Amino acid sequence: MERIKKNFENFCVFCKTNVDIIPVPFVLGFYVTLVVGRWWNQFTEIPWPDSMAIYVSAFIIGSDEKSIMYRRTIMRYLNLCFVMTLTSISTKARKMFPDSKSLIDNGLLTEEEDEILNDYETRNCKYFVPALWASNLVYEASTENLTIGERGVEALIEEISRFRGSLGNIFLYDWVNPPLVYTQIATISVHAYFLIFVFAEQFTTQSKVDIYVPLFGILQFVFFMGWLKVAESLINPFGDDDDDFELDEIIHRNIKISYIIIDEMFSSYPELDKDMFWNSSQDIQIIKDYRGPKNDMFAGSLINLNTDDSYIGSKLSMFHSNYFTSITKINAPKHRDGLGSQ
Repeated sequence: MERIKKNFENFCVFCKTNVDIIPVPFVLGFYVTLVVGRWWNQFTEIPWPDSMAIYVSAFIIGSDEKSIMYRRTIMRYLNLCFVMTLTSISTKARKMFPDSKSLIDNGLLTEEEDEILNDYETRNCKYFVPALWASNLVYEASTENLTIGERGVEALIEEISRFRGSLGNIFLYDWVNPPLVYTQIATISVHAYFLIFVFAEQFTTQSKVDIYVPLFGILQFVFFMGWLKVAESLINPFGDDDDDFELDEIIHRNIKISYIIIDEMFSSYPELDKDMFWNSSQDIQIIKDYRGPKNDMFAGSLINLNTDDSYIGSKLSMFHSNYFTSITKINAPKHRDGLGSQ
């Protein structure tokens, strides 16, 4: 029995000596950095229709029924692109719109448009087709003189292309995932580290301090395992977990804001009026109780520098003196041997 206890203590000492060989902080830190950066980049790639709705309201003029139809249809096509993309990569969006009938019931697609989409035979997602329809509508509106100049048509097409490009980037994140072997290495490293750590933190007769509760070991377990769980929860932000993106709220918000801008806010703005600084010759004071800056913060740090009396001025003067002396020596006439100056 004493021999078994001695061997167990030697094994614990061996684990405590070599537990740091596993580079858990390096492997886990690099893995979490990759996952968090990928998670944030996916969120920034989500396109918002606000800019397109503003462009449509600014460049497609007219308050008649046909102009309104152009504006609403273009924005509906862009929102349809967004929803079709999400239903291809997100389980949450797929549950909201399981088939084309759900798109028709929610007003994003018509039966005729659904038949046209079904006529296109391709294995890929057809999210780009509504973007093409929107571009064609912009061109058709320009032929009917409903758009403001060629620049307006160009701006609308560019914004549609940017919107579709962001959706394409989201598809890239779905197609190309972090290497599975890297996820496995990070997971195995953390679990293997704490398996060895259980023996390394055992109290033995060779321990210098009698601590029954491994406080620092518990803290390491909380930090490392928590770090790993963060990466596992953020690796697929388009899922249906509580920590994933609220895609249902985003879809509802985009559709609502699109129609508010092109309908309720179209050609609507407050009346022009003189502001409080009209013909004001005094300094404009926006914030009350503002006493001005402590120093001239926008004037430059060397605005009051006197180069004649300062150290910099003496160095510049010395530089100029040496510079002109050297120039004089270089430009001085040279004497030929035995001939003298000319």
